[in-house]
Amino acid sequence: MRFAPRLGLSLLLACLLGIGQAQAQFGGRGISGLERNDTPRVLPAEEAFPFTVSARRGNEILLTWIPVSEHYLYRHRFAFSLLNAGEEAIPLSFSLPAGKSTEDEFFGAIEAYFDAVTVTVDLGTVPNADSELEIHYQGCAEWGFCYPPQVITLAL
Repeated sequence: MRFAPRLGLSLLLACLLGIGQAQAQFGGRGISGLERNDTPRVLPAEEAFPFTVSARRGNEILLTWIPVSEHYLYRHRFAFSLLNAGEEAIPLSFSLPAGKSTEDEFFGAIEAYFDAVTVTVDLGTVPNADSELEIHYQGCAEWGFCYPPQVITLAL
């Protein structure tokens, strides 16, 4: 699969230059890459990449993301840290399944998740009562919009 991130730039340029959708073309389609009535909408990241959290045996936590249709997550953009009040963030080890290998306009050869992906995070130790889990991830829409890196903090 080939991504079309230039489409986002084409859309931005078309808006800045005042070019109508009928004039701005991408691959023989309108600038949206969709039918004229079906323009893309940038979803909030929490809607585009919803996830659930559950405890697992020992000190492991499972996080499962289910990207909405036409969205994907970058494998290399996941990271997790344990935050304890007054201390520096502690990077946590985690495991991910293999993603789909593809060529990305921004990062080159990558692995991406287009379907549900479950991450196992090892807390290493029993967290304090005020500990938090810091979650980093990033994804894009196939039609050319890339979300900024996301950072979410969850109380443990």
